[in-house]
Amino acid sequence: MKVNHTLVRAWLELQIKSTRGGLVTVKAKRFFTWLGRKTYCGTPSVVFWQLVESVAPELGLKVVERDIGRNGCSSKIVFLKP
Repeated sequence: MKVNHTLVRAWLELQIKSTRGGLVTVKAKRFFTWLGRKTYCGTPSVVFWQLVESVAPELGLKVVERDIGRNGCSSKIVFLKP
């Protein structure tokens, strides 16, 4: 299954609804586990983070904290819920 805008948006909406408190932590590993994949390195991860960056503002999420991994891609982004 290819990572696309619709999947990332659906997953982020689920995270917003199911997370207690005012913060949502986004990690690629959680997303790919939700999809049923065990691997997420390389291109799929880069595409995922690009889609998260474009979809999050549409859902009213604001970045609070961003951790950058060794490869230069995000490893975790913490958002403030709307």
